[in-house]
Amino acid sequence: MKMLNAIILGVATTALLLFAAPSIQAATYNLTARAGTVTMPDGVNVPVWGLAEGTDLPLTPVPVLIDAVDETLTINLTNQLPEPVSLVINGQTAQGGMAPVFFNDAEGRRRVFSFTHEADANGGTAIYTWSNLKPGTYLITSGSHPSVQVPMGLYAVLQVNAAADEAYPGLTHNSEATLLFSEIDPMLNQAVSDGIYGDPAGAYPTALKVGYKPKYFLLNGRPWSASAPPLATVSAGDTVLLRMLNAGLRPRTPLFPGQALIMIADDGNPYNYQPTQYSADLVAGKTLDALLTISATAPAGYLPMHDRMLGLTGGGMLGYLAVDDGVPATTLTVAVTGPGSVSATSLPGGITACNETGGSNCTATFLVGTAVTLHAVPTSPDSALTSWSVTPTINPGECTTLGDCVVTLDQSRTVTAVFSTFTTTTLISPNGGEQVPIDATLPIRWTSPADDYTFDIGYSAGPGAPFRLIASRVGGREFLWNLAAANLRPSTGVRLAIVSYDAAGNVVSRDSSDASFSLVSPLALTSPNGGESLAAGSSHAITWSVRPTTPTATRASLWYQSTPTADWSLIADIDPTSGSYIWNVPSALTTTASVAMTIYDAAGKTIATDSSDAVFSIVPLAVPEAATTPGAVRNSNVTSADVAVPPPVSAPAPAPTAQEIGLALLFPNSGEVLSGETSFTILWQSPADAVAFGLDYSLDGGENWQSLAKDLDGTQFDWEIDPKLRGSKSVLLRVTAFNAKGDVMARDLADEAFSID
Repeated sequence: MKMLNAIILGVATTALLLFAAPSIQAATYNLTARAGTVTMPDGVNVPVWGLAEGTDLPLTPVPVLIDAVDETLTINLTNQLPEPVSLVINGQTAQGGMAPVFFNDAEGRRRVFSFTHEADANGGTAIYTWSNLKPGTYLITSGSHPSVQVPMGLYAVLQVNAAADEAYPGLTHNSEATLLFSEIDPMLNQAVSDGIYGDPAGAYPTALKVGYKPKYFLLNGRPWSASAPPLATVSAGDTVLLRMLNAGLRPRTPLFPGQALIMIADDGNPYNYQPTQYSADLVAGKTLDALLTISATAPAGYLPMHDRMLGLTGGGMLGYLAVDDGVPATTLTVAVTGPGSVSATSLPGGITACNETGGSNCTATFLVGTAVTLHAVPTSPDSALTSWSVTPTINPGECTTLGDCVVTLDQSRTVTAVFSTFTTTTLISPNGGEQVPIDATLPIRWTSPADDYTFDIGYSAGPGAPFRLIASRVGGREFLWNLAAANLRPSTGVRLAIVSYDAAGNVVSRDSSDASFSLVSPLALTSPNGGESLAAGSSHAITWSVRPTTPTATRASLWYQSTPTADWSLIADIDPTSGSYIWNVPSALTTTASVAMTIYDAAGKTIATDSSDAVFSIVPLAVPEAATTPGAVRNSNVTSADVAVPPPVSAPAPAPTAQEIGLALLFPNSGEVLSGETSFTILWQSPADAVAFGLDYSLDGGENWQSLAKDLDGTQFDWEIDPKLRGSKSVLLRVTAFNAKGDVMARDLADEAFSID
C-alpha cells in the first residue's frame, strides 16, 4: 500500500504533477475533521469546520485527493468535532456497502442521521474505502447531518484519472484547473459553533425556519483576495480541463467571458454528445467537467472567471487563468511610507495590505503588459495618501492624482505611496491642477482628527464666484460628487471648501483647495474652431469629438453666431455620434463668427456645450478667371484648405435677416429636464430693432405667469433656478421683445413644457 499526499487546491498544477507511477494498487489518505476560523474580507472571523491533512487548518486548503481508475481509495478519518462525522462520495462504490445510522427525534420518529458508519465525536476514528474507482471528478462530503456539516465546510475533492493527461478515456488535456464553489452563512456557522443550532426554543432551531442566507462566497475554500494565485498557468494552444464542483446549497454558473466550454462529463458520467456552452449550470452537489481550448494565437494575459449567479460579494467567486507566452514575467514592488496600506484591486491581484513593514505582500510578478490598479487606504481618520510615485518613469501621466494608481508593467517597476498625518481638517483631493470630466463622479477626499464628526462641502465655479453647497453634514472622509447631476459648465477655476463640525454641531475647522482645478467637457468642437476663413455660400464640414458619457448623448444641436452680440441661430439638430455635419456657410460676410454645439441625453437634459475657441471669418466666394496660360489658375484670397470653389453659377440667395426670422425662444424649448439649484442659460433670437427683453415662466403649462427677468439687453440669460421649483413638470418660458419706445414687438413661448428635477 502506498501513501499519497493530497495536493493543495487553488495552486496551479498539471496532470503530470498529479500523477504517480501507474503501478499504484491503492491510495490512502489521513484526514482530520476539525474546527477553526476563517477571516473574511470585511475582517469578520467566521467559525468553520473542515477536512484537513496533517496540521492544516479547515478550508486552507481544501484537500484534493488523487487516484487512478479501477484502483482503491482509503481514507482514515479522525474526528475532533463535537458530533459524529462520516464520509460519502456520490458516484463511487463504497467497499462493503453503506449502513445508515438512525436516531429517534423529539417526537419519537425514527430518522436517518448519517448515510454510513461514523467517526464518533471528540476523537473518534473511522476507515472509509472505495474500490474499482471510476474516472472523473467527485465531491467528498460528510454523510452525517449534511444540511449542517457540509455548509460548515466538511467537503473535499476526488480526482480519478484514466491515464496521464487523460481524465476520461480518449479525452486528453495539457493543463487543468479545479473550481470548487461553496458559500458561508455566518449566522448558521455561529449557531453551530455556539451549540444552539437545533434547539426548538432557541434563536436558531433550523436553517429551514430561520432561513439560509449565505453572505460569503468562496472559490476553492477561499474568499477572493488580491493574493489569490491563478487557477492555472497555461500556454497558447493548450487544452485545459476544468473540474467544476459545487459544495454549496445554491446553484452556480461559472463563466469565462467569451470562451467556449466543451462539456464532457456530469457527476463523473461522460456525455455521449459533447455540447459547447459559454457557461456551466452547476447545481448544488453537482460536478461538471469541461475542456477549454486556448487560442493558438492568444497573447500573454489573463482569462477571468466569475459566477453569473452573482456570488461576487463577501470575497466572491472570482478567479483567472494566466496565459503565459514564455516571456519572463515582470515584478511590481510597492513601498509604503507613513500610516497607510496599499492593495491591488485589479485582476490578477498579488499586492495585499502592503504597509511600511514591507514583506511578501508588497511584491508580485505579472505578465508583461499587465495594468495593475493599486488602491491606498489610510489607517486612521487623520491620515491620508499625499503622493504616488512610479520608477522608472515611462508614462509621465501615471499615478499623478491621489486616486487609484494604475501602472502598466512593460518592465519591472516600483510604486511608492506616501501617507501623512494631519492635525486639522485638510482637503486632500481635488486640491488643484486636476482635469476632471464634467460628467464624471468625482471622489472628494479629506482627512480630519477622529473627533471631527460631520462635514459640509461646497464649491466655487470660478474666480470670484460664491461657494455653493454640495453636501451637508456628511460623515466619513470621502464623498462621491455626481458632477453630471450638478449640471455644471466647463471651467478652469473650480475650487472646493470643507467645514468640519464636532458631535455638538460646533464648527471645528475649515479648509479649501490650494489651487483651482478644471472641469473638462466630454464635447470638443474641432472645426471651425478659430482663425479659419470660409467662403460665403460654400460648404464646410463642422467637426467635433464626443467621448462616451453617462447618461448617453442621443441628440445634439448646432448653432451659429455672426458677431459676439448677435443672436444665435439654429443650424441643425443632429446625431452627436456622427462626428461631422456639412454646413452651408451663410452669405453674410463677417470676421467674428462662432459656432456652438450642445449635446443632450434621451430625456432632453443638456450634457455639455462647446463653442469655437476663437472667432473665424466668412469671406467673399472666389470666382476663377479664364486661364491665360494652360494650367494657370487665378490666385484666391481664401486661405482655408477645405473651401469648395464651385464653377461660376448665379449668386446664392441671401440668407434671411433677423427681422424676417422674428423672435424665437431657442432653449429650453421642448421637453428638456433642468437640474434644480443650478445655473442654466436661456437663449433666444430676436428682431434687429428690439432693444430690451423680458422673461416670464409658468409652472402650470401657461395658465399663470410669473416674471423671471426684465429689461434685458442681450439674447441670453443665466437662470439661477430656485430649489423650490424642483419637481415642477409643466414649466414653460416666455420671451417678450420691446422696441425703443417700450412697446411690445413680439412674444414667443417654448414649444412644449419642460421639467425641473
